Amino acid sequence: MRSRSRSARIIVYEPYLAGTHDEKMYRLVNDRASWFDIVMGAKVVDDELTTDRVEKRVALHPTIAEAVRMDLTCG
Repeated sequence: MRSRSRSARIIVYEPYLAGTHDEKMYRLVNDRASWFDIVMGAKVVDDELTTDRVEKRVALHPTIAEAVRMDLTCG
């Protein structure tokens, strides 16, 4: 039996749900965390590499988005 390396990484993928309430909440929490960092004196990173990384986020495929959509209207 092979032993696993203790340095093995676990990669978690979070889908980017463009145009959803989840995206809005994610951005809100992320913005608040950024403001907290600024208030606490952290360096603001707004370089080309960071903006390129944000730009390369992939939107959730429309078929998947439709499959996970829920109708929460009353009545």
